[in-house]
Amino acid sequence: LWFITFGQVLNEVATIIETKLFRRDTSLQIIRLDISRTFPQLGLFQADGPYHRDLHDLLAAYVSFQPSVGYLQGMSFIAAILLLVMDDILAAFIAFVSILNRDSFHISVFFCQFTAYFSAFDRLLETCLPRLHAHFLALPTFSIQYLFQCDLSPILAIHTCHFAFHFPVYSRSLPLEANLRVWDLFFRDGESALILAALGIMRMYEEKLLASDFDQLASFLTGPMPADMCPEELVSCRTSLLFITLSEVCPANPKWRISISNCQTQLRNNHLNCLLLGELL
Repeated sequence: LWFITFGQVLNEVATIIETKLFRRDTSLQIIRLDISRTFPQLGLFQADGPYHRDLHDLLAAYVSFQPSVGYLQGMSFIAAILLLVMDDILAAFIAFVSILNRDSFHISVFFCQFTAYFSAFDRLLETCLPRLHAHFLALPTFSIQYLFQCDLSPILAIHTCHFAFHFPVYSRSLPLEANLRVWDLFFRDGESALILAALGIMRMYEEKLLASDFDQLASFLTGPMPADMCPEELVSCRTSLLFITLSEVCPANPKWRISISNCQTQLRNNHLNCLLLGELL
């Protein structure tokens, strides 16, 4: 009688448990595969590397902490950078969770804002780099959305019919030193730092991109950036965009408008501080 009474509930619970176990096992399999492909040139996260176990345990802990999200490609690069810099698995885990809890990293929030983000970035690109913007649009099979499916994307990318996290914060595309500079700016300025970093990269290689056809653009934007990229030049190109006016850009999303405004204020203040320091010296 007891089993008859609770039979349907027991079956439903069993199905839920099986689904969650399957998701966890699938996530752990993907984690094992992704770890071997995380910064292979460093040799720190592969099976015989000193950070292999810590990276695996951090990502596995996140899967248990957020089973509804699980593991998604790109997360290993975020965790790897945090482990390298913080050198403490607990501190790195707390930072990892904090980053992925930001609104712009949250899947449901992001998906609703995807079109607005495209529109805002399109306007920024047109304002900051009008020749490059026109060149992109002149290509028959190119669209601004394509930029966000590359690793240059400041936020996430859509994969197949289901969207997934793919926010490595430039860790897959930039040389390590340049990437760490972008992370510094990201923690200081927030998500707007990633927008300006994308524009800064395009400004650095504007002439190369202007001379490229679609295939060359696709190869360049989806591959790693040149190993000799100068971090100071990237920051300089990014800083040169500080006089963008919001009236020219008018992002469709108010949050991006506030974010860009805050970023511009911070950049101007930093620029003035540098000038004052130069005068004092």
